[in-house]
Amino acid sequence: MHCRFLLAVATLAAATTAGAQALIPGQMHNAFLFELHSVQDEVLLYEGDPQYLLKMNIQPSNTLLPHIAFSNTNQSVVLRLRDLSLFEPAVVDSIQAAEDAELGIDSDKEAPAPVSQVWEVQIAPACGGDYVLTCEGGKGLFDFTDLPVHEVHLLADTTEVKVEFKRQNPMPLNRFKLTTRAGQVQIVQFMNARPVSASLQLDDSACEVELTGKAFEGTGEIFFEGVPKRLKVVMPRNAGVRVEGPSGTVARFDHAGMVVSGAALESKDFAARTCRLRLYFSRVIPNLDVRWGE
Repeated sequence: MHCRFLLAVATLAAATTAGAQALIPGQMHNAFLFELHSVQDEVLLYEGDPQYLLKMNIQPSNTLLPHIAFSNTNQSVVLRLRDLSLFEPAVVDSIQAAEDAELGIDSDKEAPAPVSQVWEVQIAPACGGDYVLTCEGGKGLFDFTDLPVHEVHLLADTTEVKVEFKRQNPMPLNRFKLTTRAGQVQIVQFMNARPVSASLQLDDSACEVELTGKAFEGTGEIFFEGVPKRLKVVMPRNAGVRVEGPSGTVARFDHAGMVVSGAALESKDFAARTCRLRLYFSRVIPNLDVRWGE
């Protein structure tokens, strides 16, 4: 589809007993950008039915959908979901009026204020995508399993976040940047993402990072920035590993098969491994728990 069009929330909404819902049918495209901004919501994002680019369900059922903007220009798709609390009240009122008109409801009433919601978001892009995700409070479960992913930028302050790659990404994850402050973070089987470069800014947060998964061919660099409240790192046994940073932090990775290389620790066969992970720590991590997985 070469035409460009925008779909406002009113044209997508359908009030049902199951919750407010939105559908966008599958699209021909070769580029995909997905942006999400939630405020005090519980967000669940995962791969959906390939017949639909977007299938979204919102709870509770008597609340409005977030604002949905969609365009497809020269087979380059941009899809944005934004919490209504980010808009001026007049904008929210106009969205409510448009939705009521679509459903044949008298709109001579006050629009309900945006409330904490559960967003179940299913997407099915036809190509590798870039994801820009912002969560202010609430929770976020971002399951990228079977979604082809190029880049992820995730900002999640005071938020409980879980990122999953249960199977190997069909392409390298060129860039992954996570920034959190005073939150909780869990990253599951991150080696399945095939990361090329990852930056984890983990200030004053409780974090668990699993660097396990299926080995891939190449080298991934993972930068740990800031000082988390506590950090658990689960290390892989099926990849070569090199750890650099303050000596007190690097020493925590001492394990059978690791050797000293300058100021770093690395697998004794690091250079010969086809899958290699380089870890860099910018600061001393006082509360650091290092485990070695399968």
